[in-house]
Amino acid sequence: DAIASITVNNVAVASGTASGSIPLNVGDNTITTVVTEGLNTNTYSMTITRLAPALLTNLTVSPRVVLTTVSGADYKDYTSTVNNSVSSVMITPTAADPTATITVNNVAVVSGTPSGSIALNVGDNIITTVVTAQDGVTTKTYSIKVKRQTPAGLASLYDEKQTVPVTVNEVVVHQNVSPNGDGKSDYLQIDGISAYPDNTLQIMSRSGTLVYEVKGYDNTSKVFDGHSNTNGKLQLAGTYFYSLEYKDGNDTKHKTGYLVLKY
Repeated sequence: DAIASITVNNVAVASGTASGSIPLNVGDNTITTVVTEGLNTNTYSMTITRLAPALLTNLTVSPRVVLTTVSGADYKDYTSTVNNSVSSVMITPTAADPTATITVNNVAVVSGTPSGSIALNVGDNIITTVVTAQDGVTTKTYSIKVKRQTPAGLASLYDEKQTVPVTVNEVVVHQNVSPNGDGKSDYLQIDGISAYPDNTLQIMSRSGTLVYEVKGYDNTSKVFDGHSNTNGKLQLAGTYFYSLEYKDGNDTKHKTGYLVLKY
């Protein structure tokens, strides 16, 4: 009716024309249209649901490193460089919306908590964090390229002109510990550690509690076999984190990562 008046959210609108822009909050938004003609009033309501975004409010790497934003194919691309002594990292993503889901390298991670330990090879390592919004369709991808540097003493080995073989005492921490008496992985095996007797090993639970600490770990008289040397108790099966520090000449080196204890 040409003489009827119309309001949309209490703002007058001419019949047949669009209202002004109406901002939408995340969640339900009610828009009310009232048509008045004389003493007669008709009210029309609609609810528009705006879904939460697939965004992060924070993204950190542990051990803490500086992330530099670079151009790339993903929503956000970062790059960083770590020393060769850093053999693994953990990623902590925090979502803008609590209903969003997150994966780091295709493994589910709870918002605001660290991922599992991610092993780093020498050179470039791509770590991908994907955030999926509440609708299960909308996604945003955050990519971090972590470059683990070549050991200083081995830099020349990566020169194609070098043909002389070099023997290196590489320290390798085996991740599986199964002290069940079968003679296989009954204790934490650290290859190459005998070449670095000036070392300190710490093992922590997932909650960060120190359960084992020793100087001079040697795979023989000083070993972790599932027992805590802080309280003497046999530890529960599960994932634990280690920190190994050792002297290599005048250099102090570190290795961090995780191990799995099972019986």
